[in-house]
Amino acid sequence: MPTLVRIRQGKQRGLLGRFWAIPHMWSVPPKTMKGRPWVERVDYDMEIPWYISPFPNEDLMDFFAEWFGYVEIPVEGEYEFFMKCDDGCILEIDGVTVIDAWRIQPPTLYIGDPIYLEPGPHKVRIRYFNIGPFGLISFGWLRPDGRLEILDGEHLFTRTGSTILIRGVPRGVEVELWSGNLLARGRRNELGLTYMILPNPMPVDAYFKIRVGEEVYETQVFRDVWGGDVYEYVEDEGPASFSEGEAVVST
Repeated sequence: MPTLVRIRQGKQRGLLGRFWAIPHMWSVPPKTMKGRPWVERVDYDMEIPWYISPFPNEDLMDFFAEWFGYVEIPVEGEYEFFMKCDDGCILEIDGVTVIDAWRIQPPTLYIGDPIYLEPGPHKVRIRYFNIGPFGLISFGWLRPDGRLEILDGEHLFTRTGSTILIRGVPRGVEVELWSGNLLARGRRNELGLTYMILPNPMPVDAYFKIRVGEEVYETQVFRDVWGGDVYEYVEDEGPASFSEGEAVVST
């Protein structure tokens, strides 16, 4: 019986950052940037002083940055998020703007209104720009228990990509990702690897359907399926359990 075993999770600690250079004719840039970023990287610590350019081999200190990911809320309650920035910054939590300080300024502290949040992952988006030889961005929270913290990879995480990769799928075998309904269908590339695009940026609990001729097998539910996950196709001689998945014939 065929099944899939997850061999690498796409979850990574920190936030995914994307960086663009700002043309010299701009003083305050627009709040969104088009085109391919100059640099992409994951930042574990969200307290960053900018003394040097974020672009390798380029002495450019006028830049726009955007970070994506999730903040893990440990306990329910009211959280006050803060940012300190030089120059401009915008913070969104679950798509709601909490701080909007899009201006040229010296290092300035901003504190958002209290937000009631349930435990679990909540979407984070940070936009930032710097003009001139020095910059600063700092992101943190005041927890319901009164603890004041700068946020880092202990509570922040992101995905490493939008693609799920499956190794070892034989020719003629089809693989689909389901979570109540069809989320994605696998495609085989020229290297013989099967991949699928995960449309939801949030992690999802899901299972795979493996179609072998007229038979359809279902894996058990995988917790937290991420873009960037890597799975291995395996043939099992019986119904033995796997830590990540167990195949069951659909009826």
